[in-house]
Amino acid sequence: MLLAILPAALALPPSSHAADAPGTTLVAEGLPADGDTPVSSPDDSGINGGSGGVTGSGGAGDNDPAASADESPPFEGDAPGPAAEEPTEGEAAVPARTTPPAAPASEEAPGSQLLEGLRARQAAEQQTATLGSVDPTSAFLMQADISMWGAGVQRIMLTEHHKTVRRTENYVIQAPVRSGDAWGLPMAARQLTILDGEREIHVPLGAVAWQREGDVVRTESADSVTYSVIIENQRGQRLLKITRRIELRAGAYHLDFHQTLESFSPRPIRVEFILHGVGDVPEERSYLGEKRDFAAGFFDTRDDPARRHVYSKGTWMPRGRVISDRQDMIDQRILEPGSLSARPFWQSGQEGRHLIWAAATNRYFAAVAALPIRENETERGRAVTPLDDRFLLGIRVVGSARPLPGEPEPGVLTVLRSRPIDLNQGDTVPLDVMFYTGPRKHGVFRESPYRVLGLDELLHYDLGGPCSFCTFQWLAHALIWFLRSIHSVLFDWGLAIIVLVLAVRLILHPLTKKSQISMTKMSKQMQALQPEIKKLKEKYKDDPKQLQQEQMKLFREKGVNPLNMLGCLPLFLQMPIWLALYSMLFFAIELRHQPAFYGVFQMLGDWRFLADLSEPDQFINFRPGESFRLPFIGVQMAYAFNILPILMAVFFFYQQKLMTPPAMTPEQAQQQKIMRIMMLFFPIFLWPAPAGLNLYILASSIGGTIDSLIVRRTVKRMEEAGTLFAKKERKSGGFMDRMTKAVQAQQEELAKRQAGAKPDKRSQRPGGKRKR
Repeated sequence: MLLAILPAALALPPSSHAADAPGTTLVAEGLPADGDTPVSSPDDSGINGGSGGVTGSGGAGDNDPAASADESPPFEGDAPGPAAEEPTEGEAAVPARTTPPAAPASEEAPGSQLLEGLRARQAAEQQTATLGSVDPTSAFLMQADISMWGAGVQRIMLTEHHKTVRRTENYVIQAPVRSGDAWGLPMAARQLTILDGEREIHVPLGAVAWQREGDVVRTESADSVTYSVIIENQRGQRLLKITRRIELRAGAYHLDFHQTLESFSPRPIRVEFILHGVGDVPEERSYLGEKRDFAAGFFDTRDDPARRHVYSKGTWMPRGRVISDRQDMIDQRILEPGSLSARPFWQSGQEGRHLIWAAATNRYFAAVAALPIRENETERGRAVTPLDDRFLLGIRVVGSARPLPGEPEPGVLTVLRSRPIDLNQGDTVPLDVMFYTGPRKHGVFRESPYRVLGLDELLHYDLGGPCSFCTFQWLAHALIWFLRSIHSVLFDWGLAIIVLVLAVRLILHPLTKKSQISMTKMSKQMQALQPEIKKLKEKYKDDPKQLQQEQMKLFREKGVNPLNMLGCLPLFLQMPIWLALYSMLFFAIELRHQPAFYGVFQMLGDWRFLADLSEPDQFINFRPGESFRLPFIGVQMAYAFNILPILMAVFFFYQQKLMTPPAMTPEQAQQQKIMRIMMLFFPIFLWPAPAGLNLYILASSIGGTIDSLIVRRTVKRMEEAGTLFAKKERKSGGFMDRMTKAVQAQQEELAKRQAGAKPDKRSQRPGGKRKR
């Protein structure tokens, strides 16, 4: 069931905004230029609807109330301001609700003008605030700049993470989401809706300067600041007060938004509070393209009634698809431009599923919106309040979802719309929200409250594509644990990668050895049979079925086991391990801005070679600090010569030569030649790859080459001893024993058919008994 999103740009005092043409941005007059003070814009935005309500009665709810509200009664006498405006023609239409929004309005009384001309009172002074610090000597892990516009987040910078390996600029994980002239602030209050019978009154909050209540409160354990805004009518009477106390604790990667709604209305009212959630995280393009996703964590009470586990499987969706899916639904008239799809990455109202958090991620970082946990509870199911108990989740696309060439790319914000709240005079209702902005790192997510919320589900090592299904997450998590364990001993990530790869190679050596010996035996046997196979092909060239039967007969007579053709199967069984290892190294934030080999190359001067395992190795950097974007691919590349891809090509070529058996036909010889040439293209494909990944591939190639040399020597010794083709006794009842018996049974059945004998049904079931 879809309910309407309320248009973003409705009533703003003429003194504070100017309305552009329909579909463009409303920009407050006198705001600082280009990014200092963003404003909510009337582009498409919306929220899924719901019929549930939150009833306020003197502080109802599970979380503690925020800062105390003004106790004074409603007053008159302030200069009346302009009334709230209705949407103009051309703005996004609001679909009709499918559930009654509110009880009928009270009868006309002396206070019947109470809801007329509602507006948010502008602060007399525009004041921002800064919480925390990026000073590495402070106890804070981030610095949050709070804007007075909707009391939202202007910028969040991380203390321990930087933009580049030179560590001159702190990493900005949240900033205004902008596309052309359209703006949006993460976690900013966006709109308040008064549900008065069949009427909806929309009061914009994002383009209003909120009043800062006092100075920033700084203690040893936390910084906090309080903003508030009064909702008043055209006569200056107060109807509501919204208070937001924003707190940043020392040693934490999250902000706590303690929000309260206090009613001064002499009659009951029903409201909906709409705010932005997480905004776009920075784009970090790699040689694999953009890796920004949206995801949701949820309880599934159908399989887990006690709510012990948080799941995210099935919710991960690339950012581009979130935008395109929503636009497709608008184009297909599945939803109106002013409403929100139930799809993009989370669908409200799914049976048994309860939303816990919504996240925006890139390769290394995440921004997450959730409800605070109950600190006094020890069980996850009791400590965690589902986000959709209080809010419905939506998506806002900032700017054009399908920009023309030359137009700015769109931005994305999640939107949180509270379920309807019933308020009586004097009621204060809390609507607290927690906002995580930090690294996707195991060491962080094992701490409370992130562990309780199940944010470790954001440690998602998956490159997508056709191999996604066999990238097992449990295996990737085991490998990153192994890598961290090695690093705790060696204290160098470059060496840890090499040791990890060689250890995996050593573990898989028996399987690799068996595979290569089987392929070698089959190759030699087939090579010896080629003259006879050629004669059979000439003799039965017009009868493929008879040719197959004769070949099977020849294999049986010469003792060739067709199962040896599956010699390459163990190699395919290793693929999930290497895919998991590859994906893990790509997303491991532990490698970001970390040098290899104890930074020895950096000790020789300002040499960038292997200075950052998350970037190309840059053996020779022609233009330090400069880069260019590769055409068609869109990858940002440094002007540098990379040596690791060249070394990989050399070892790939040599390894291919060692492992490839002699060609038995001219066609096979041609195929092998093409494969050797293809090896030379690897430097091109892997040129922009991170040094950590190239180091992994190079170490794996060297390990594979050593593996092949060991196997070749083993095969040579077996040939000299005459044991290469010796038959081994198979374990009775084992998999290979059953497979061998099945092949032998088929060969016997084929021989009987050729002799004209009646088929024996028992022979079709290895180990089976004839029925009597």
